[in-house]
Amino acid sequence: MRSFSPVKIAERVCLWFGTWRTDTVRVILVTDTGRTTKTSTADGYDIALITTDLTATAEEIIARYAARWAIEVTFFDVKNILGVGEAHNRTTRAVERTVPFGLFCHSILIVWYVLHGHDQDDVAKRRALTPWFKTKT
Repeated sequence: MRSFSPVKIAERVCLWFGTWRTDTVRVILVTDTGRTTKTSTADGYDIALITTDLTATAEEIIARYAARWAIEVTFFDVKNILGVGEAHNRTTRAVERTVPFGLFCHSILIVWYVLHGHDQDDVAKRRALTPWFKTKT
């Protein structure tokens, strides 16, 4: 079971004229009080979340964001490591197949690494070179 450090949450319901015109939005500011390094903004919060969902609790909005983060990292990796999205396709079928195929290749790469590419000696060498990451698993 993972333990999470406590956070401070501040929220405000307001109008954001520049983007949503007259729509009401909620701004949720989150500060990790258990963090040992300085990553907060000058205003004192770690992340600002903006939503048009006025019925969910702040905790639910934060949980949605956290659940979505792994997906965003995957999209970033397939674009920047595998070059998905850079194909110059001309036919409809090729366009429809290119991104799913890139995501499939990324999945195979992850499965291969978990099964065969993860070497404990590599991990030990990396940890020796980066002593500030000893708490990471």
